[in-house]
Amino acid sequence: MVLGDSFIEGYGLDAEDRVTNFLEARTDVLLFILPANDFEDNDPQEFPAKSYRPFLRPQGEGYEVYYTVPWERRVRDERRLSTVIKNTIDNHLYLANVLRWATSEVKGGVKAGTKEQRLALNGSDYDRHSPADFRVMTYALDQLVRAAGERRVFMVTIPTENDFAAARRGETSRLVGEMTAFAARYPNVRYGDLLPDFLDDAGTSGQSFTDYLLECDNHWGKLGNKLVADRLERWFLAADDSAVVTPRSGPAHESVQSTP
Repeated sequence: MVLGDSFIEGYGLDAEDRVTNFLEARTDVLLFILPANDFEDNDPQEFPAKSYRPFLRPQGEGYEVYYTVPWERRVRDERRLSTVIKNTIDNHLYLANVLRWATSEVKGGVKAGTKEQRLALNGSDYDRHSPADFRVMTYALDQLVRAAGERRVFMVTIPTENDFAAARRGETSRLVGEMTAFAARYPNVRYGDLLPDFLDDAGTSGQSFTDYLLECDNHWGKLGNKLVADRLERWFLAADDSAVVTPRSGPAHESVQSTP
């Protein structure tokens, strides 16, 4: 069973090129975490005021699911004709997306200088969370581990270009240490970070991070999916041969203990 987002869905790819298709014979639970999105997804301020979606908040000694608006006052998905026309063009006319992407890149370059300067200003997405954010996430992860029963659970963090660039600048991150400490609480949980693998492969092959992505999009392309599948298969084999998997670490990380 695989839990993840649009990266794991294989956005923009044929089914046979998705990382899940490479690993479909596995019976473990595989959970992908995208730090760039997954923490802010529990922040109501990141969404329209009347969006009807669940969030977690502290309640007593645990957490509760809540909604910011009642069902009756939710924003209904009623798309206007102009939106329907725009979506139809986006879905069928590749040139429209290319032009939109190019315009965005030019505007971004004018505002923030070169791409390297923009990446430096962005910093890593791995450490944008607060201690409270991490406690909420590990509460949710704990519920998933309990639901998995005796099956092995592999938790994997997904880096973005911001994380890749920060690592190459020698910047460190606390998230991997926090996740390592969390996974160590459970005998059936294994944790690994994909960032060192992208760094290693890029260092050997001379690829840039964008070479692993779709053109004009930040999701993995065929090369990125194949790299991730190969690395995960190695982790699985190591787990099959040993009761404990030691997560990889690299220059992008420092171990910091965190109490969920």
